[in-house]
Amino acid sequence: MSVKSKVARYLDDTILFNDMISRTMTREMGDSEKLIGNAVGVIIEKVLMEFGVSNHSKIAEILGTHHMTFSDCYRKPDVLNFALKKVFDGKYLAPVEKIKNELTGLEEDHKIEAFIELISEA
Repeated sequence: MSVKSKVARYLDDTILFNDMISRTMTREMGDSEKLIGNAVGVIIEKVLMEFGVSNHSKIAEILGTHHMTFSDCYRKPDVLNFALKKVFDGKYLAPVEKIKNELTGLEEDHKIEAFIELISEA
């Protein structure tokens, strides 16, 4: 095997390896986002239950009309913002504040902060 063909084979193998690593990291990052979304969803549900089962049910119904679950709120905070305003009227910041307090300490802090900002919008 010539040096040129060995180098070409090495480069091909390296490209395949890098592609495999890239796909694995992307999948793991996606899994991480999904885990955070699930954790945020559980926290939202917990907080809403503290404000009453009927409020929880109303928010769940609104999310359902948008084909969402509580875990989807992390990716679509604008819908949660809309639902909180609809159910809690002018007092929607009370559950937002409780959600914010519960989320303190989760990883992905900059994304959590952006999430809180979006659900807090007037």
